[in-house]
Amino acid sequence: MTTTEHPKAEFPSDEPTALSVSGIPEGTRSSDAGGVRSYRVLTLLAATAGYLLLSVMLWWHVWSNHPTSTTTCGCGDSSLFTWFLAWPAYAFSHGLDPLYSTAMFHSAGVNLLSNTAEVGIGVVLAPVTWLFGAVATFNVALTLSPVLSALAMFVLLRRWVRWTPAAFIGGLFYGFSPFVLIALTVPMSLALRVVTLVFFGGGALVFIASIATRRVALRVDASGVTLGGSPGRYGATTVLIPWADIREIVLWRQPMPYGRSVRYVGVARRKGTRPLAGRRGQRAAKATARALTPGVSGDTLLASRAVNLWHLDTQRMAAAVAHFAPGVRVIDRNTGQVAG
Repeated sequence: MTTTEHPKAEFPSDEPTALSVSGIPEGTRSSDAGGVRSYRVLTLLAATAGYLLLSVMLWWHVWSNHPTSTTTCGCGDSSLFTWFLAWPAYAFSHGLDPLYSTAMFHSAGVNLLSNTAEVGIGVVLAPVTWLFGAVATFNVALTLSPVLSALAMFVLLRRWVRWTPAAFIGGLFYGFSPFVLIALTVPMSLALRVVTLVFFGGGALVFIASIATRRVALRVDASGVTLGGSPGRYGATTVLIPWADIREIVLWRQPMPYGRSVRYVGVARRKGTRPLAGRRGQRAAKATARALTPGVSGDTLLASRAVNLWHLDTQRMAAAVAHFAPGVRVIDRNTGQVAG
């Protein structure tokens, strides 16, 4: 079976190539597990170096001057966080409690656990504070924050992505997103951070996942036509329509603003087949079809997918349909071409 890039369309091939889990042909896969581990380590180090270089360039105004005395801003939260980063190193060296201090809000003091998370970072970077001072620690933390965020996303995406550059770009978009960079430099309330992360970061992650994974968007085989689901609920929204229920395959282009259009592939099912949605969904699909897709029924609209972020080879699809279901036609509504 041959495949295309994700999301992908799958059609039969006369000479399928057996692929391993890693995407390497079975006959060429090495049995040396140590070599695979070495490759993974080198890949991780290369990604870390790339993210670190970009982060240093981002904070170049700090590192090109004097990182022990120059920072983004000596005001507001920046100065407060610098103190929080400095306190653990001071407490350790003087035998004091790193989680409580009377140096602030004397004499009642302040519980550092109830304020910010910088204390944990200050504990990890205490050696930097002892050697170079709190300002240097602050600059190191700012530089490493987007690097570690990007690296975490890179490692996560590598679980589903075979092509390493795709995982690297996904980590880049996540770690160096405007949300992360603004949060490092501009004071933001917790509520605003959460709202921004949900509405912007969540949407970006779904978009990245839809590109990076290799789930099937369309599959034509002996069982019928499989329509891949949405990225967020792929398993629940993926539909297999058997050949016994299919009357024809329909192609059309949906007009979009600014003279653009999106291609769709749909399945026109026979009368009496089981509905793909409830009554409300059927009514909404019929109304949408009447308004936006003249000539395409609401049921066909429900059994359709936009050809977006994946490639559809119509000739291969038509050949697969003719092979598995000779009586099913493939119709292009825009050109009037009919196959089968």
